[in-house]
Amino acid sequence: LEGGSTEAHLPQVEVTRSSIAHPFALHEVYDSGGVELPFTRKVPSLSSTLDFLWASCGLSVSALYLPVERRHEHLISRQALPNQHYPSDHLPIGAVLRWTHFYVPPFGDTHPPPAPAPGEPPAA
Repeated sequence: LEGGSTEAHLPQVEVTRSSIAHPFALHEVYDSGGVELPFTRKVPSLSSTLDFLWASCGLSVSALYLPVERRHEHLISRQALPNQHYPSDHLPIGAVLRWTHFYVPPFGDTHPPPAPAPGEPPAA
């Protein structure tokens, strides 16, 4: 978005907030699970979060995979990826999701209604 178009070696396409928007109601899984990943890629000069999991608002987070073992936290804070413990330049991420309710929003509806109470039929 900062440059307003794609990179010079790519076909020139105007990039604006409206041109990259979509109608899907999504949430970022780690954020919804109350976890902020400090980074998912670490090279000597830069640590950054480049990897995300997006899920439909009809799914809730049951469990999250924490990509760094506690015993390696100190090590990985000083060492780039890949290394002897993490063989990729990106850390693995993952989650267990569960359906909260089955609702298919009409096009453009980004806020599905709450799930019905147990034993009640869904709203029409």
